[in-house]
Amino acid sequence: MKFGAIMAVAALPEGRWEKEFEFFAENKFEYTELMCDYPRFSPQLVNSAQIKKIKELSNSYDVGLIMHAPFTHVNLSDDVQQFADFGVKEMLASIKLAEKLEIDRITVHGPYQSFDVDAILPRFIKNFVPILSEAKKADVMVCFENMPVDCPQLPQKTEHYIFAAKKLLEAGETSKVDLRDTLKMTFDIGHANTVCEPIKYYQAIVDALGKDFVQDMHIHDNHGKYDDHNAIGNGNIDFTGFLKLLRKLNYKECFTLELDVLGKSFEHRLDGIKKIRKMLQKLD
Repeated sequence: MKFGAIMAVAALPEGRWEKEFEFFAENKFEYTELMCDYPRFSPQLVNSAQIKKIKELSNSYDVGLIMHAPFTHVNLSDDVQQFADFGVKEMLASIKLAEKLEIDRITVHGPYQSFDVDAILPRFIKNFVPILSEAKKADVMVCFENMPVDCPQLPQKTEHYIFAAKKLLEAGETSKVDLRDTLKMTFDIGHANTVCEPIKYYQAIVDALGKDFVQDMHIHDNHGKYDDHNAIGNGNIDFTGFLKLLRKLNYKECFTLELDVLGKSFEHRLDGIKKIRKMLQKLD
């Protein structure tokens, strides 16, 4: 597995960026997942100097880059067309930004809930498939994330996620675009834990969509009711059992600690990587 952690460029002032990269290098993180969003690092507003600085820090500290696309103002299934159109523009700008930063995968969130329940998925598919087509041209994987039950975004339940993913792949086929190498998953273990046991959720994804469908993971803890983003161990997730499953499936992709999400400290990311590495050592 490749170990990484979130870097909240959406919240951090530029003066803090180098300290983040120093931390990642010192603690042998292989990459960071840039959380790109408003107010500080939106793909539509980021400038060439900022892009250059991120690339220079990545190269000088030998820390790779992946990306989390904006989600706070993005709803591809919005009832208001101009809001949905804004989301499409933000996603297309995210793909362009990924190209400039030489990033091969981005995490995206699904649609928001609506009173017009039956229109949510069709509208999402209509707007999302062209985005996936552009990502395919750019050779960028789009990792569709599962959501927690205490969130207004979808999909949450395992069967709903699988249904949505299959419908997206089918829509690609209808449009004569093979999306199997483009549409992937970011498996959020904390989100899954609010639905059922994460091991069961993950196994269901593998059984339905294949073991290579997951290309990124978001790692944090909770007690099963709320998406608390607690430190590893401050919750009821069976990380040892989950790591055993990943070993069995020979998972080799990204494993991202989604802790200290506002970037105010390094405490939980440092503690988290130590605990995960210790668990893996015990499995050897």
